[in-house]
Amino acid sequence: MGRLLHTFKTTITASQSMKLFTARSKVLNNIVHYASADLTTVLMAKYNNDRHDHLRQAEDLAHFAQSVELENKTGRTLGSDDNVSEDWILDSCASRHLVNDDRLLIDAEICNDVVSLSDNEKVGLSKVGSVRMSVVANGQEKTVQLMDVYYSPNLARNIINYDKLDQKGYSLKYSNGKRSVARRSDGQVAFDVTMENSVLIVETVIKSVRQKETANVIMAAIHEKAADEMTSATHRGSLLYFHQRLGHLSYDAIEKIARNPSSGIELTDHKRMTCITCAQSKQTKNKQNQKDSGQNAPIDCIGGVICSDLKGPLTPADRLGNRYLIDFIDYKTNYCRVFLAQTKDAAAKKFEHFLVLFERRFECRIAVLRTDGGGEYQNVDLFCKSTGVARQVSEARNQASNGKA
Repeated sequence: MGRLLHTFKTTITASQSMKLFTARSKVLNNIVHYASADLTTVLMAKYNNDRHDHLRQAEDLAHFAQSVELENKTGRTLGSDDNVSEDWILDSCASRHLVNDDRLLIDAEICNDVVSLSDNEKVGLSKVGSVRMSVVANGQEKTVQLMDVYYSPNLARNIINYDKLDQKGYSLKYSNGKRSVARRSDGQVAFDVTMENSVLIVETVIKSVRQKETANVIMAAIHEKAADEMTSATHRGSLLYFHQRLGHLSYDAIEKIARNPSSGIELTDHKRMTCITCAQSKQTKNKQNQKDSGQNAPIDCIGGVICSDLKGPLTPADRLGNRYLIDFIDYKTNYCRVFLAQTKDAAAKKFEHFLVLFERRFECRIAVLRTDGGGEYQNVDLFCKSTGVARQVSEARNQASNGKA
């Protein structure tokens, strides 16, 4: 048995074993079985089912759970510490936003960079992500989110880079004895700023967060992010535009879909304009009877009716330059003769050859020449009059009315 087990044993690497323990099902099972009731709700809301890096997501969820538990034990605000300050200062010397507590970062990623501060001191940066802040704007509490915030544990204060805000269209303004950072386009205030010891400090709201309050804040942030994604994914257009985009769906169905807020469709107008494509596709054509009754031509005798048509131009031409096929078919016997021609106007000359060939071979006379209304047969009328051949002209480009040609 030992030799059998040794023969069929399977060796896996450490990374493969970690993937087995951190698969999607394992992550969900660990959340349900080992997390507290309130924390389970938060972790399930924070869990991203679309991510495939299960190991990284499990690590992020574990760090998040540890940070929440640490807050509840210490009773302090997320990110507070005895050695560092939670203040955010507005500075133009730093080249990017900086934070001294990596627990404030959302969707943090590992990085390796160095930044120079105002005193030419260089500090290392190890993580980058976004930070959601509770600030005061015009005396009211407001939530803002900073993007591309870098973490360094050696910072005494958190820093908001003014140049980054200026690139986003925000500027510092002074009105009624108060300072604030507002958007230049419409004057909307992002947050208020105070001056302390010649340093601009952002007015933030610091709260003691308990376990349920933390869950509510995170759930609100998740819902707000989902609402932002839904708003950004909304497609706007006219009723005719979505009619064409959705495979020419009916106008009633499109308006019914647009009334659902989660559909991602917003109609700019409800004019029911005529769709040319739909009108053309609904056109019908009456079936034409291809059987000749013989009332206008002697179809029961050989040579009674000769049907003719022209095919071309053909690409490529043959070695003699011929690009057209001219066929002549006897209605009674289905005898067919095809001539090659370089141009369309050769149809009249080819009929002269066919008339001599057919009448000598079958010892009969051709009574009727039936062609469509194409211009290639206009020159044959004089020849038909001189030889006593009657002419019948059918509808152009309509094979059914042209007999058998």
